[in-house]
Amino acid sequence: MEIFDRKKPSPTDEPWVTRGATGYFVYNPAAFAALGRPAAVEYLYSPRTKILGFRAADPDSPLSYPVYQQGNSRNFQSAGQALHSHYGLPTEQAFRYRAELVEGILYIDLNDEDALPVGRKGAKAK
Repeated sequence: MEIFDRKKPSPTDEPWVTRGATGYFVYNPAAFAALGRPAAVEYLYSPRTKILGFRAADPDSPLSYPVYQQGNSRNFQSAGQALHSHYGLPTEQAFRYRAELVEGILYIDLNDEDALPVGRKGAKAK
């Protein structure tokens, strides 16, 4: 048996990306490792299919976004407010998506019915 610690989520070997309610992207350790532990990422998005991709990028590129450790956690994050604003993507509710790495790009499907709502607001429309 183990003592439950609400501050420490169970680790997973599967890559997950969370779209935060403030527009940030949060990568769990498996997702960050799958990307090659980059200093920066660039975003690829298909408005038609609502598939969002993350690719390691040169931190000096004007199209890249720095990736940094999220506080004292094992997760990493990058800013995504501009992407959300540009494409009109909602940010009032955070969702955690299972991610898949294909040819160096980590993909999430914003249509994923199994995406998990995260935070205090509960499940709302994506």
